[in-house]
Amino acid sequence: MQSGLGWGYLPHSLTATHLGPDTLTDICFDNMSNEVPLWADIGWIKERPLGLGAQRYIKLMRQAHPRP
Repeated sequence: MQSGLGWGYLPHSLTATHLGPDTLTDICFDNMSNEVPLWADIGWIKERPLGLGAQRYIKLMRQAHPRP
């Protein structure tokens, strides 16, 4: 299940399999491209509990990119 609204500048290779009428929509800009691989640093304050969205995001990132 997915819910919510958001916007991100992500590589097409990461989002291509999720594009669809009920999931993600690709927004094309004349002056931007999403074909370039991007890296993102994720950080949070350990003293503050993570919200449900952040917990799910971290879980998905760990599943997609397990540590060796």
